[in-house]
Amino acid sequence: MRTGEPQIIEVREPTLGSGLLLSIYPLRDPEDNVDRLVHIVQDITLRKQLQAQLMQAEKLSAIWRLAQGIAHNLITPLTVIKGRAQLISEEVRDCFEEKLPPVLSRMAGRKLETPPNTARIYDDICQELLAIERGSQTMPVLLQPHQKLHRSHGGLRGANAHHYDAL
Repeated sequence: MRTGEPQIIEVREPTLGSGLLLSIYPLRDPEDNVDRLVHIVQDITLRKQLQAQLMQAEKLSAIWRLAQGIAHNLITPLTVIKGRAQLISEEVRDCFEEKLPPVLSRMAGRKLETPPNTARIYDDICQELLAIERGSQTMPVLLQPHQKLHRSHGGLRGANAHHYDAL
């Protein structure tokens, strides 16, 4: 208070988890000397909590915008790949539908499993990420997306188990 200017100090009490705003205003006598001080103390705990919540919401919003961008960038080439894979699959199935499975089964020593549609699983993940963009009221939460990815390799597990255990 040497300058005679008002001082505003924010104080945080860590043990109570509260925040205080201390405002000190000088009162001057007729000769312009600081005669007295007025102290005003305000509890700003709620304001600090609301600011922290707002910052958290802004961080989540940025994360969702990033996730939406990633999903959008994955969906575009994925759609092309999926379409071409379906065309190839149909052509191969038409040519070898009766001859190929028995030959491969004999080579593997067991009946082959049909691998799941990996592209569909990746597409589902992208669609869940884009649900926010379409105005969904709730944010989709992928609790364990690695399980979806793990299931996409399920048909290959029997023959090459040692290669996929880490998934």
